[in-house]
Amino acid sequence: MKRGFMLTAITVVLFMVLINTAFQYSQSSSAYSKRISEMIVSEKVSYTFDDITEDVTRIVGFNITQRASDLIIADSLPASINVTKNLALYENFTRNYYLTPEIEAKFLDKNNQPINLSALSSNISISPFNLTYGYTNFSKNDILIKIPSSQLGAIQYTWYNLTVTSGNFSNFSSIAWNSSPAPCSMNCMNLYLVDNFAINQFNSTFNNTYSGYLNMSFVDQNCSLEIRVGNPYILNLTNHGCSISSQIQLTLNTSNIQPHFPEKLSIRDINYNTSKTDNIDVIVRRMLK
Repeated sequence: MKRGFMLTAITVVLFMVLINTAFQYSQSSSAYSKRISEMIVSEKVSYTFDDITEDVTRIVGFNITQRASDLIIADSLPASINVTKNLALYENFTRNYYLTPEIEAKFLDKNNQPINLSALSSNISISPFNLTYGYTNFSKNDILIKIPSSQLGAIQYTWYNLTVTSGNFSNFSSIAWNSSPAPCSMNCMNLYLVDNFAINQFNSTFNNTYSGYLNMSFVDQNCSLEIRVGNPYILNLTNHGCSISSQIQLTLNTSNIQPHFPEKLSIRDINYNTSKTDNIDVIVRRMLK
């Protein structure tokens, strides 16, 4: 009888251990599955965020390349498309065709208030200098580049290559700064004007005490350009009817550079309440020297 009791007790204990082991395994498996699901959702949210920011960069229509501390911004003036209209069309496509039902996307202003993507600023900010690059509007009839005077020392060299594809300069010798800048060893703008037949270089300082101006016209072409450098701009270019290929290279004192719009993008998975909210980054192609 004692032997039967002992066998029964052992059987009960083993059965309880088995149930507990199965329960622990079930809990562990469930937790593991939950972690995997959360990782997948987080990756999906991040991928959607990056995909939309890349598309916004493409629609705006400039190209930014970084090589170490060199930032190169390539652009064309005027805009070949209606950027604001295309941003609105893209937002409609995103909401109605691109996003899956569980993913929510919001575009926000700098105060985190919802906006339409067509309200996107026509200026980007380049951190950590509060350097701004952009236009009066997305028609791209000008280029405006500014930096706070306290950050001027962050720019070591500046090259600006400007190619006019719609006409030839009427007379390079008549182009001169007004007023003439003093020679500079720092805060220098190295400006190269290129047309079909010639390249001319105009160097000028840019700082909070100097303001220089160039006015250019063209042979047999109803267009002109105005360029200002110095207080308060690194570059202030106004285009009157010319077709321009523009490339500015800024050599900065750090490679930790991030261009972004002041507006934000918020992506959220409704089912898991997993989200990412950040400024709309400008996609930068990073290259090794």
